[in-house]
Order: sequence, then structure tokens, then C-alpha cells
Amino acid sequence: MRDFSAVGTQNIEKHLFREHGLVDKSGRRKPPALWKGKQEKTPSRNIVEMLNLDTSDPKEQAIANALIQRFDRDYF
Repeated sequence: MRDFSAVGTQNIEKHLFREHGLVDKSGRRKPPALWKGKQEKTPSRNIVEMLNLDTSDPKEQAIANALIQRFDRDYF
């Protein structure tokens, strides 16, 4: 179990680092790790790129269109 004051201190350190770019200059503490919102994301790909489909082939166009039509955003 962690001490609540330690958790509060971590939140303060993260805020100072994120919002103001401040870190502990004494070197006793490392800068906070990247937080979720600032991590680099891989660029999203479309179905054609993911499945390496040839859009000039009518059969592969039909596959891509069927997948797109059946995709349920609410499920994901």
C-alpha cells in the first residue's frame, strides 16, 4: 500500500514537468515518465494498407468495402 502523501507528490511533480517543464535539478529524482497523452502514437492505417489490398482489383475492392460496411465502431 502506498502513502497518500507520496501519491500527491508524484502528481505535483508530473504537473510541474508537464505544464512548466520543471524537473529536480539536484538529480535526486528523474523526470516523470511520459504520460499517455503525450506518448508518440503509431500512425493509423486503413484497411487497404493493413491487408495489403490492391484497390485496382475489383475482388479486393469488394473485400475492403465489405469490411468497412460491417465495422462496428461501438464494439471497438
